[in-house]
Amino acid sequence: MRDGARTISLHTFWDDLIRGSERFQSVRNTATALRLQPAHTRAQLPELTGTRFEGWARQESFSVAKEHAYRNGQLRGNKDQQHAEVFPADYSATVKPLAERRIVLAGYRLADVLTQSERHLTPVAPTEIPPAAASDDNVRGNTRSKVYHLSGCPGFNTMSQTNIITFTSAAEAQQAGYWKAKNWQ
Repeated sequence: MRDGARTISLHTFWDDLIRGSERFQSVRNTATALRLQPAHTRAQLPELTGTRFEGWARQESFSVAKEHAYRNGQLRGNKDQQHAEVFPADYSATVKPLAERRIVLAGYRLADVLTQSERHLTPVAPTEIPPAAASDDNVRGNTRSKVYHLSGCPGFNTMSQTNIITFTSAAEAQQAGYWKAKNWQ
């Protein structure tokens, strides 16, 4: 399609009707302004009653594209940039409000899908590591390296007996200035 002197794709033209900028703040401001327009409240958008994706994509969007984007077949695309069709003079002014409505619908629908998905999530309790029983065998520090090992750690049983100091907890070992062995997660 030709927009004045330059050739652009129809898809790009429609994207730019709304976006107009790559800057996040600009896009966000545009989205907020569109949503706050009285014509874009949920009550003014009967299309939101349809909740099936297939209906939005196959029926509604196809119908809008056919009727408005391609003007019921009067506007035809052409991959030959030298012979691209020129947009009708009223095209931009006619389709911009429609593009704005479509993007607001998309925003509401996305919000609805996310809200619905959130309702189906089962809260998961945080995984807790059971506290180790307080015993001299749970935490062993190496007096030479100032590293402590938990039972199950490879270094727990390989320290020289003369270098072992026992602690009742990792916290106690840390308070004494010992560091957790790196080979133990």
